[in-house]
Amino acid sequence: MKPIALFHENARLTPKGDEGAIDSDPICDCQDDGGLRSKIGAVRPVADDTATADIDLTFTAASPPETQRLKITLVTVHGQWRTYDIRSKDTPSFRASLVKVNTEAKHGR
Repeated sequence: MKPIALFHENARLTPKGDEGAIDSDPICDCQDDGGLRSKIGAVRPVADDTATADIDLTFTAASPPETQRLKITLVTVHGQWRTYDIRSKDTPSFRASLVKVNTEAKHGR
């Protein structure tokens, strides 16, 4: 399932008034991106339509500043690169987490 379809499915499965599985920005995993700086590291092709990118996010407003490394999987959709998955130290796969939450919601867990 395409990532955007997972977002729409989660919105459909979430009871009205609840925030659902996505209660923060999935890229920075934050509520407030004040002082956030990003640096794109290595971008590696995996296949003709897939690549991975290493991204360092530094929260400069924190004392001391905190940096987290993301690995983003990109795929091409109609000739444009789109985010397919986001991995971090705390989230091995944002996509897998969203699939799990949606599956549990479908089965009333």
